[in-house]
Amino acid sequence: MRPLASYVKILTNRPKTVGSSRQQPDAIRPTEGNIRFLPGMFRGFFMKKSKPNLRKAAIVDLIKTKIDKAKAIFLTDYKGLTHKQLEDLRKNLKTVEAEYVVVKNTLLKISLADKTKKDELVKMLKDSTAVLFAYGDELSAIKKLADFAKNFSLPKIKIGFMSDTITSQEDFLRLASLPSKEVLLATLVYRLKSPITGFHYALSWNLRKFVTVLNNIKGVKV
Repeated sequence: MRPLASYVKILTNRPKTVGSSRQQPDAIRPTEGNIRFLPGMFRGFFMKKSKPNLRKAAIVDLIKTKIDKAKAIFLTDYKGLTHKQLEDLRKNLKTVEAEYVVVKNTLLKISLADKTKKDELVKMLKDSTAVLFAYGDELSAIKKLADFAKNFSLPKIKIGFMSDTITSQEDFLRLASLPSKEVLLATLVYRLKSPITGFHYALSWNLRKFVTVLNNIKGVKV
């Protein structure tokens, strides 16, 4: 087996030549490209140190994608919910194009770096955190989460971001109490239809009355 010193050369950058002097690298900087040339025992040592950072970077990218895609996000404290309860909540939210994801505060803080009003959101990154991502109708997702919370008193709403506005726990509860989108649309259609129906009835009644008056006049002439 080659001595460790020879493998260290693989991991270090090649020394740069400046004039007649040679600059030696300060430290070993392993990369994905040169780690693969090491034998198993050394490769495993360095990969254990590099993999967590790669995983964290991938998670941050994924969270950023979800934040950009969502129409609304709400940070919640899920502590106290069982695994089964979390799975049930996720299934319910999936039916309204929403997602509930448990995230480490440190990774979420990095993911929110480009978000407007991030400071107010970051302040609430305490204790355990799970995020509601609403991709479809925001009100439907809010109502689903609120209905679930009524049964278990969890999760607790920390803060939200919706329509470029910070939303508090009180705002969340007010939104949850509003009628659903379907009910609002049905009410709107009814109200739009009512004046037309009333006008049609009034017009028909006047026409019938006019015909009755004409018949009465005709009867008098005879």
